[in-house]
Amino acid sequence: MSMEHSFNLSLNVDGQKIETLFTESDPSSSGAVQIGKNYYTYNCAAAEEKISSIITKALESHPETVSAFQTNVYTIMLPSTPAGKLFSLWLNTFNSGDYKKLDTLRAYVPEPENYDTNADFYLYFQTGGFDLIKIEESTPNQITCLVREKCSDQYLRITLGVENNLMKNFFFDPIDPPPGYKIEKMSEKEMIQATEKRALELTEKGLFSGALLIAKNGQILYSFAGGKLPEISKKQDPLDITFNMGSMNKMFTAVAIMQLVQQGLLSLNTPIGDILKNHPQLSSITIHPDVAKITLQQLLTHTGGVGDTFGPEAEAIQHLLKSPKDYIEFYNERGLVTPVGEYHYSNHSFMLLGAAIEAISQENYYNYIQKNILDPAEMHSTDFHFKTKHVENMASGYMRDFEKPNPQLEVNDSTLPIRGTPAGGGYSTPNDMLRFANALESHRLLDAAYTKKLIENLVETSWKTRYGYGFLVAPQETNFWFGHTGTAPGVNCSFKIYPDAHYTVIVMSNLDYIAGERIATFIENRLS
Repeated sequence: MSMEHSFNLSLNVDGQKIETLFTESDPSSSGAVQIGKNYYTYNCAAAEEKISSIITKALESHPETVSAFQTNVYTIMLPSTPAGKLFSLWLNTFNSGDYKKLDTLRAYVPEPENYDTNADFYLYFQTGGFDLIKIEESTPNQITCLVREKCSDQYLRITLGVENNLMKNFFFDPIDPPPGYKIEKMSEKEMIQATEKRALELTEKGLFSGALLIAKNGQILYSFAGGKLPEISKKQDPLDITFNMGSMNKMFTAVAIMQLVQQGLLSLNTPIGDILKNHPQLSSITIHPDVAKITLQQLLTHTGGVGDTFGPEAEAIQHLLKSPKDYIEFYNERGLVTPVGEYHYSNHSFMLLGAAIEAISQENYYNYIQKNILDPAEMHSTDFHFKTKHVENMASGYMRDFEKPNPQLEVNDSTLPIRGTPAGGGYSTPNDMLRFANALESHRLLDAAYTKKLIENLVETSWKTRYGYGFLVAPQETNFWFGHTGTAPGVNCSFKIYPDAHYTVIVMSNLDYIAGERIATFIENRLS
């Protein structure tokens, strides 16, 4: 059911703006209209008869949600001007999500040969289409409308200009929710109902595949699984399906480093070059002198300037890159890539940290993580599988190559490294990741002081979040959380602990960016 208890429509009726307030009501209320599964009464200042006619026309298509109703109202209201007609054509075509239909839009741009159908197709999978919520300004040759992404809470202002019946200009500007559309916090019951509804909608549209859980005080309140997942028996728990974690296992690497610091075996101020002198396999290699000066703290916060490790060069020999040592040897000649002290997300930082763990513990990274993190947390379904190994109940990743015309879903095997690394690419389940959250919060992995250190010394990122030691941390103006995301072709996961509210939200998706993160954000926006 719709979770919007009231909403406003600003209607332009015969040149006059009429504010119309819809309020959820009992079906027996005088003048109540059904929108989706709920009933609403509406109040407006004037033009009752005209507005009633508009509402009747909008309801003829039987919208399932308030947002669909709003879109229907405003589509009816779009003016019969060159700009209004072209905007209506574009919106209906875009919302179809049909590649061939999108390609017909090239006939409405000044240079049809330069129209990028793939860009619009990609945008559709990022947004799920748009609900039209308000016509802000309208002249014969230009129209400005407010829209909301169907798959998220993001609002945009779109301006379309027309010349000779072609698109002269077309601008998108992300905006905060306009007045009357603020996202309200919900009760726990309402939040779970809204999450289930959204998860089902996204799965039916092919915009989500995976599993998610919402836990409170360490116990699961709600879970969902759907999409392109392996078949399991009715006795099996879908939350035990294995997914690629992407970068989420950076948290394991960070916790391992902090364990060694807590034991007095490491200092965060130690340069990485001093540590790797004791690495059994790297001691004979002279680490690039600029890289050797970078401290563990700089590596943990992505401020060391050492760059990335995943790209065309590594892909060409990925079958040979099986350990942190292999990556370090391969990239050792490169030196620094970005200015030291500035935040630049760096997978190579965590390769170096993985090697530091090996140098101090004198065992390989995978064994150390197994004995000191996975076993104490009772994460028995988490591992760094070689991609050639068959693992029962493992979800294949699905991606679209938007360099191809009309890209279809394909398995992401060709993009995967031969094995997961300290920077990411391990495999886990939603149930196991909840066990990791519980182990962190109960201080089975680090004591209270060192657990707290993971989310201190924060640096600002380019994602409107902050970064501690291997953990993303909420922006100051939001519900407080810490955790990590994981993104790669055919992989999109989100792990967030809300310590003040006592919630944990875990989403693991085997579809491309942003399939998992958008539903995690949807939940966060409604958590009270």
